Amino acid sequence: MAKNVMRVAVLAMPQQLIIVLLLLLYMWALLHATAAAGGQRAGCSSKCGDVDIPFPFGIGVDCAWPRFDVVCNQSFTPPRPYTGEIEIIDISLEKGEMRFYSLVLQDYCNNSPNTTESSGIYSNFNATDTPFLFAEERNEFTAIGCGTIGLLWGKDDGSYLTGCITSCASLDAAAHDGEPCTGLGCCQVPSIPPNLNVLNLDWGNPSLVPNYAWNLGAPCSYAFVADKGWYNFRREDFGHAGSKRFVNRDGHKRVPTVLDWAIREYGSCSGSVAPACVSDHSHCNNSNNGEGYICKCSEGYDGNPYLKGNGGCIDIDECHLRTKSSIYGQLYPCYNGSRCQNTDGGYKCICRFPHRGDGTGKGCKPIIPLRIVATLATVCAMVALLGLAWFIRCEHKAWEQRGFFESNGGQLLKDMGVTTFTQEQLDTITNKKRTKIGKGTFGEVYKGLHDDQEVAVKYSTAKSSIRRGKYEFVKEMAFRKSISSNGDGTLGQKASVNEIIVQSQMRHDNVVRLIGCCMETEVPMLVFEFIPNGSLETVLHGPDLWALSLPERLDIAIGSAAALAYMHSLGLQSIIHGDVKPANILLGKDLVPKVSDFGSSKLGLATKEVCADKNYIDPVCMKTNIVTQKSDVYSFGIVLIELITRKKAKYDGRNVQSDFVNCHTDNNARREMYDQDMLHTDAHSLQPDQCIECLDTMAAIAVRCLKDDVDERPTMAEVLEELKQLRASNELMV
Repeated sequence: MAKNVMRVAVLAMPQQLIIVLLLLLYMWALLHATAAAGGQRAGCSSKCGDVDIPFPFGIGVDCAWPRFDVVCNQSFTPPRPYTGEIEIIDISLEKGEMRFYSLVLQDYCNNSPNTTESSGIYSNFNATDTPFLFAEERNEFTAIGCGTIGLLWGKDDGSYLTGCITSCASLDAAAHDGEPCTGLGCCQVPSIPPNLNVLNLDWGNPSLVPNYAWNLGAPCSYAFVADKGWYNFRREDFGHAGSKRFVNRDGHKRVPTVLDWAIREYGSCSGSVAPACVSDHSHCNNSNNGEGYICKCSEGYDGNPYLKGNGGCIDIDECHLRTKSSIYGQLYPCYNGSRCQNTDGGYKCICRFPHRGDGTGKGCKPIIPLRIVATLATVCAMVALLGLAWFIRCEHKAWEQRGFFESNGGQLLKDMGVTTFTQEQLDTITNKKRTKIGKGTFGEVYKGLHDDQEVAVKYSTAKSSIRRGKYEFVKEMAFRKSISSNGDGTLGQKASVNEIIVQSQMRHDNVVRLIGCCMETEVPMLVFEFIPNGSLETVLHGPDLWALSLPERLDIAIGSAAALAYMHSLGLQSIIHGDVKPANILLGKDLVPKVSDFGSSKLGLATKEVCADKNYIDPVCMKTNIVTQKSDVYSFGIVLIELITRKKAKYDGRNVQSDFVNCHTDNNARREMYDQDMLHTDAHSLQPDQCIECLDTMAAIAVRCLKDDVDERPTMAEVLEELKQLRASNELMV
C-alpha cells in the first residue's frame, strides 16, 4: 500500500519539479564520476577487468588496507575481482559501499501442491571478521512463487529471523507484470536491520502454503537479497529458468547485493584520529552501519581520501567545470558582470570593471551610471577603430602561436613537467641555427647552448605550403581539434608530439634525455642533451672510421639492448621504438650508447602504423602493418650484425641480414663476414680463439632475433641478459 501511495505522489508532482530533480541527480553523478574510479597506491593495479579497485582495496602485496585485499581472477575474460569467495561488481568510495553477486535460493520446484524437489542450493553469507556489513537501506528481501514461505535469518547468534509469504491460486491470480510485490506471486521485506554480518536464506514448510498452481505454469520458487529496486516482478519468473534478470556467473543464479564497508579495526572516529584518512583536505565520518568509519574529502575537494599526494583529495576547479556544461553553471553560479576565480576548496565570482559587488550573491552593479558608460563607450570605440589595424597586425602571430600551443597539447606537457620554450628562445639557443649537426626523418638538428649546457635542437621541416589568414587558421584549429581524438594529422606533427610524450616518460642512462620543447609552431620543435660522438652509423660506416675493439662493440650492444629492454618493460605503458637502427643510437662520452629519435615510437604492446627505415623493418611487420616489441628485436638483430661485421644493412647491392643468416651455419663463411680489423686490435686482452667464440655467440643471438616466426625471437630482456653473461664470461672490461 505504501508503495502505491508513493507512486501516486510521484505522478502527481509538477513536471517542472521532476525535471529539477533529474538535473540535480545528473549533476551529482558528474561531480562524483572521478571519485567512483578513485585512486590506487603507486605501483598497484587500479583495475581488475572492467572494475575499478580504489584504495583501501587493493590487488597484491602492500596494495590494500588490512582485510581489504582483492584477488583478480585472470581465468575469466575480462578478469573478475574477488574478496574472499564473493565477486565484486563495483566499489564506491563516496558511499562506503560495495556491490557483489549473491546467490539466489533457487529451483525450489513443486511436483504436487505440497511436495517439492530442490536443487540443493543453500544461500548463506558470513562476513564475520571482515569490514563488510549488509547495507540496511539499500537491500530488500524478495521471495517469488505461488505457494512460498521465504525466510531470512542471521546474526552471529541466529537471533534475527524474518520473511514473507506469497501465494496465488493460479497463474492468472498472480500480480501483473511490473506490479509491486505484495504477496500475490511475490513478496518483499523492504529493509534489513543494521550491523548484520551473517545472513541466510531458507524456505518454510511447503505444506503450510500449498502451491495450487504448480502444474499451471508456476512450479518454482526463488528467494534472494538484492539491491533495492533492482527486481521487477514478471509472471514468467515462476519457471525453471527464473527471472531473466538473474545473472549466471558460475553456473548458479546470482543477483547484485549491497554491502557497507568501513575501517573497523580502530573503532569509530575519535576526535581527529583516523589513521586511514591520510589525504590532505580529508576528514573522518562515523559509519552508519556498525562500528568504524569512512574517509571523505572536504567540501570543494574530490579524489581518494585514503591516499596522499596527487591521488588523494584535490581541489575541484569549479570555474573549469562551468565551461564544460551548463549544468555546472547552475551548480556554481556566477552572475552577469562577474568572472569565476577558483580558490582552494571553493571559488569566488569577481565583478568585472566597471562593476562592483558580489558575483555569487546579489550580482554585480555598474560603478558608473549607464548614461555615462554609453558616452565613454562611444569614445573608446572610436579610439579602438583607429588602432585596430595595428593591433591585428601585432596580435596575429601571437594568436596563431597560442593556437598551435593549445592544439599541440602544450598545456598537457607543461602539466607533465616538460620544459617549454618560445620560438625566440630557441633562436637564441641555436644562435639563429648557426651550427647544423644532422638531419632526421622529420627535421634538422642544430647545436646550441642552454644554461651553459650544450644541447641539440630539432627543428621540424614539415611546413604548410599555403599562407593562411585568420579565418583559414580558425578552420584548421577546429579541424585539428576534431581529429585529435582519432589520431589524424600530418605525419611530422604526429611524430614530434609522440616523441615528446614518449621521451618525457623515460629516465634511463642509455636513452637521450629530452630537455624541453617548443609547441608554438605547427609541428613542435624539440631540445635534447647534446651527444658529442655522433651516431653509431657514423662511427661504423662514416668517412672517418673509428677503431672499435670487440669489448667496445659488446658494450655498445649491451647499452642499446638495455635501453630497449627498459622501454619494453614499462607494463601497460610499455614503449615500442619502431625505428631501431645505427643512426638512432648516439655515442656519448666513453662511447656510452644512447637510443634516440622516438618519432616512430608508440605506447602499448602493438600499433598499426609503420614509419621507419625500410632496411631495418621486420618483414612480419611489413606484411601485417602491425609494429610489436618483437619488431624492435628484429631491428636490433640487424644492428648487432652491423657491429660484428661493420657492413651496412645494404652493402654492394646486397642485404647483410640475408647474407649473414644464409651463411650462419657455415663456420668459415660466417667468420669471414666478421670485421677482420677488430680481430687483430690490441685494445683488448682476448686471445683470438676467445674473440672468435665471443663473436660466434653474438652472431647466434643476432640470428635468433631475425627469426621469421616472432614467437621464436627472444625478448629484449633476454637479449640483454645473454649479452651481459657473455661479457662477464670473457671479463671484457673497457
